[in-house]
Amino acid sequence: MIIGVSGVAGAGKDLFVQTCREELAKLGKTSNQYALAAALKTEVRDWCLEHYGIDSVNCPRESKETIRDFLVAHGTTKRHATQGRHWLETLSPTIEQDQEKYDYLFVSDVRYCDYPNDEVYWLQNELKGKLVHICQYVVEPRLNKDVKIYRKPANSEEERNDPNLSKMADYNVDWEFNEDFINKDKYISSKVVEFIEWLNTAH
Repeated sequence: MIIGVSGVAGAGKDLFVQTCREELAKLGKTSNQYALAAALKTEVRDWCLEHYGIDSVNCPRESKETIRDFLVAHGTTKRHATQGRHWLETLSPTIEQDQEKYDYLFVSDVRYCDYPNDEVYWLQNELKGKLVHICQYVVEPRLNKDVKIYRKPANSEEERNDPNLSKMADYNVDWEFNEDFINKDKYISSKVVEFIEWLNTAH
């Protein structure tokens, strides 16, 4: 089973995948994680090191924000030249090869549905996978009631694409940001367990 994960930057896509893999391991299931952006980050690594002093392959979130616009621009240029297929075709051989090795394969950065055969189509139709969309919010008290304030898109590309990704998702995760890490772990695990239960019925 192949699972793609979408959501704005900072929504918790990698955290969701990591927790899924931990819960699946408890069930005796094998899994692996992939990213469409991995090839992009490798491709521009030398340039980013030379001009920004930032390792695009392995850098903290703060540094990633510095080069995010450049990464988006470079990735978008390659996507537009190939009707959205460049990064898919780069990752596809690895995915096809590894399907025999693992029970579950996670693609942690499905972001686009601009073209007819774009990332969502590739995932749901070519790979017969499922798309999960992640939304993260904080709760703020306003006028005697609690209001959910959702994490905003990081750029115009996310602002344009994220609502469509949510609509096209096979499963939506809506979770609250919590700085209490003890309760956070329990809360996130419960959300993931719910997803795995759904996945078992949808498999």
